[in-house]
Amino acid sequence: MEESPAFNSRVLQTSGLSKTDMELGMAEMNQDSNRRDSLNCKLSDRYLIQQVNQNPFMAQGNYMDDLYIQEQFLRPKTANNIAE
Repeated sequence: MEESPAFNSRVLQTSGLSKTDMELGMAEMNQDSNRRDSLNCKLSDRYLIQQVNQNPFMAQGNYMDDLYIQEQFLRPKTANNIAE
């Protein structure tokens, strides 16, 4: 794109904007770009976590022990079959 002083003055004349309005618009666009860059840097610098389906409550346990605990405490028992 052409950026000579003559081109800039023609753009200002045809757009009807003053030079300060044009500079303010450019500053706002630059600020938006800087904000996007800073957010991208923050996202890339964050701590990465493990992204697998892992149950934190079963990480150190034995599966057979977990099944035993489930059978003893977590499954409902019927009161009708009480041995006398």
